[in-house]
This record gives sequence, C-alpha cells and structure tokens, in this order.
Amino acid sequence: MKTLSNINLISTKTTPKGFWDKYGNVFVFISSGILILFLILYLASFILLSYYSNKLEAYNAESASLTQEIESLRDTEAILLTQKDKLTTIEQIRSGQPSFTTILGDAENYMTDGISLLQLGIARDGTLKADLYASSSADLQRFVDNLVSNYDESSKYTSFKTSEIKLSKEGGYDLALQFQMKKDGNVK
Repeated sequence: MKTLSNINLISTKTTPKGFWDKYGNVFVFISSGILILFLILYLASFILLSYYSNKLEAYNAESASLTQEIESLRDTEAILLTQKDKLTTIEQIRSGQPSFTTILGDAENYMTDGISLLQLGIARDGTLKADLYASSSADLQRFVDNLVSNYDESSKYTSFKTSEIKLSKEGGYDLALQFQMKKDGNVK
C-alpha cells in the first residue's frame, strides 16, 4: 500500500535535453575563463601603460632639463669660440711682428765705445731707425767695422742703410741709420 511518504511527487517524465542543456555548462566555463583572461590582460596592459607613461614623463623632464642646460651654455660657447678666434688672430698678428725686446738687444750689441744713441724708433715691419752720434772718426770707423763683422747670411737683418752722415757742431758726427729686418728672421 501506498502511503503518503511513499508517493513520489516528482515527475518521472523526462523531457529531451536541448543543445544548451547539454553543452551550457561548458560554454559558461569557457566564457568565464575568457572573461577572467581578458580582465587579467586588461589589468596588465593598464599597469604597463602606467609604468611606461611615467617613464616617458621622466625622460621628457630630463630631456627638457638637458635642453635648457645646453641652451644656457650655448651663449658661453659662442663667447668662448669668439675669444678663441680673436686670440688666434692676435697670435697670428703677433707672430708676424718682430719682438721689440730682441731688436733693442741687437741694437745694444752693435753699439761700440764712443757712439751715443740719440733717438731710436722701431717700425711695425721691424725696421730699426737710429740717430747716433760718434765722438770721432775713429769711433765711427769702429762702429762700422762692428756692423760689418756681425753681419752674415744668418743675420736677422737684410741691410743697414745710412741716410746721412754729417759733421756736428761739437766736432763729432751725426749719423742716421736704418736696420732692415728679414721677414723670416723674427725671433721672439
């Protein structure tokens, strides 16, 4: 006999299962996996994008700082290059001119006893112009002999020219003399 506890109220009739009923759980599992993978990749790309954005900002800031530093040094560089060019030009001009100290030393070496230097001028091309006084003809002869004996092919001077020799009121001789310097004989 059947009692109330033995009665099965669940329908025993089964309906045929459809496509979604058979494979629905698999699709839910695959869809959930794809969604989780998408979220992980999205989060990873967001983190990488943030990291490289910060790095790019740091590089841009460093680049701007270096550019500003270079710009501030550009004026200094221009000034230094200009000064270097001026110094090079000055050195070229200076190297083309004779040393006045050397010329004066040479003039002193040519002087002999009895010869007085009245006036001395040095032109830019190295020509030495001297007004001299010789107390006697013997002193004048010793001075000329000294000039001739000190002159040779290696001399710094190409020629000695006398523009005038005249008898002075004191009984000596006034003499105007020019020493012409060689162009390649410049000694500093």
